[in-house]
Amino acid sequence: MDTKRNRIFKILLLSVVFIFIVVLMSFATSDLSADSHGTRAPGDYKGPEYCQQPGCHVDIYDSWITSPHASAWNTLNASPEKKEWCETCHTTGANEPEHNGFDPATDQPEYLKNVTCESCHGPDPMSLADSSDATDYDAAVCGTCHRTAQFDGQSKTYHPYYDEWSNSSHALSLTAQGGLVATDPSCQGCHVAQVAIAENFEGGTAERPVKDPQPIVCAVCHDPHGSSNENQLRKPIEEICSTCHTVGSPLPGEVIRHPQSSMRTGISGIDVSKVPRLEFMRDALCSDCHMYSTGPPQNITGHTFRPKMEACVSCHAADSRTFPITVDQASSAVNSWQSITLERLLSTESNLTLAKNAIDNAHLYHFSDQVLNTAQNLYDDANYSYSFVIADRSQGAHNLPYALALLDFANESSQGIIDMLTPGKVVGKIVDQDGEDVVGASVLLNGEQIAVSGSGGSFAIDIAPGTYTFKIKKDGSTIGSVENVEVLYRDTTDLGTISTEPTQGGLELMILVAVLIIIVVVIVVVYFVRFKPPKENEKPDEE
Repeated sequence: MDTKRNRIFKILLLSVVFIFIVVLMSFATSDLSADSHGTRAPGDYKGPEYCQQPGCHVDIYDSWITSPHASAWNTLNASPEKKEWCETCHTTGANEPEHNGFDPATDQPEYLKNVTCESCHGPDPMSLADSSDATDYDAAVCGTCHRTAQFDGQSKTYHPYYDEWSNSSHALSLTAQGGLVATDPSCQGCHVAQVAIAENFEGGTAERPVKDPQPIVCAVCHDPHGSSNENQLRKPIEEICSTCHTVGSPLPGEVIRHPQSSMRTGISGIDVSKVPRLEFMRDALCSDCHMYSTGPPQNITGHTFRPKMEACVSCHAADSRTFPITVDQASSAVNSWQSITLERLLSTESNLTLAKNAIDNAHLYHFSDQVLNTAQNLYDDANYSYSFVIADRSQGAHNLPYALALLDFANESSQGIIDMLTPGKVVGKIVDQDGEDVVGASVLLNGEQIAVSGSGGSFAIDIAPGTYTFKIKKDGSTIGSVENVEVLYRDTTDLGTISTEPTQGGLELMILVAVLIIIVVVIVVVYFVRFKPPKENEKPDEE
């Protein structure tokens, strides 16, 4: 009996515990599904806690919670610049009652304060038929808040990041090379946002073809979910630009694309034994010059990425190791660097053209393959150095010493090619046994005609330095030869007067003519002897 009572008691106790747990869970669920604004129905803003439920985006939530987006509400309320209309961008779903968004009139609900997941992905993204549609890399998503906005008919320029980006080269990255960069796999990593994010920063692989390819948008450099780097950058600020703006692996003879970071550090495909590494303004970062900003309020964000001379003034005023300068002085210095570089570029271009012509015409002067290969390698190095400076596009402003060193090397290499492929000259005069000028005689090298004697029997040959044997022919017959002719670089070898004599070829012709005459005579004699007609009183021979 007692045993039966104990069993009943245990069952009742377990039932009470179970009911208690169910009640607690219902309260917990009600916390997530309802508040003073009522139940969060499908399509309503849910709040960031929904996204970090077990098995979902816990790691992303943990990153976001430490980001400036997660504290946007507190940042706003701590700012002396706070305005009533600022709440629209420091909360989620403001003024969207149809989705139970944040209500600026009551500053509720609490869970929609700050810039949360649904600020970018939209209300209740999991309720979409295809939740992948909630991921949009378009810069306009960030531009919803980070732009010049209109409030009460007035423009409010506090965060014009999107406005400036729209006027930057990054916004046009898909149009480079006539749009070919959007489909060329070797270009997509730096020109297509989806590929750049997946492959350059997240270590994955982007599906191709890319659906709705985007240019280099905000999310390429900034991780909207937060990061350990300043400004939510995907890499440290001293590394982020060099992800794309680097020479990469191209070597002489290959195409160079946007090598700005490599130029800054004095590194290229030219070996340091030929052009030593040279650095310039070592402590200056790309962002120091290209992302000069002012604020608050931020009227300039630096997102056009165009350098401003004011940046020079700021650094020189703040760094005790430098000297103070004005905007005009900074502009004058940069203009001077670029003028020097441009002048050197023009002279290098001219020398490269001469070197290329020398290579193209070298076969006419019988230069060896070995010499031609050496010349081509020199040209590849010279052209690479020149192209590297051109591709950098700063005309020396990024690293004046290294740019000039590359151009000096290119000029020296070009001159070396020109010198290497400059032929020597051979001249002479051909006369016959009687000392008369021989006009129209062919001068041959290895069976190839390389000159013809002209008026006065003279000829001239431009030919690579070396030792040669020339044969002289006239009307198909060899009438002379000159052996062991030494030709020197940029020198003239005068063979003087070359007297011709009957050659073996001429004697053979005379013998042949004599033989033919003898044969003809023999035939005539035999004919008359064999077929001589009989006299009138002679009888023909009887067989």
